[in-house]
Amino acid sequence: MPLGGMSDRDMIGDLLSTIKSMSSTYHQAVLESANNEVRQTMATLHDDQVNYAKTLFDAMQARGWYKVEPAHTTPPS
Repeated sequence: MPLGGMSDRDMIGDLLSTIKSMSSTYHQAVLESANNEVRQTMATLHDDQVNYAKTLFDAMQARGWYKVEPAHTTPPS
């Protein structure tokens, strides 16, 4: 039985959702930081979360758990 009744897909999906939320919070902190050292720290943490999310996204997509439809482009009128 999967850990806590969750499948690997569920656990990775939950982790990806958590990382997306954390990234948004760090992004907001970067925008609102008055101190340059704090801003840089928050920016680094944000970038780390973006990289973690990409790793999880790639793992899910490779297993067919995260399907992305191609963007449709329309020629300019």
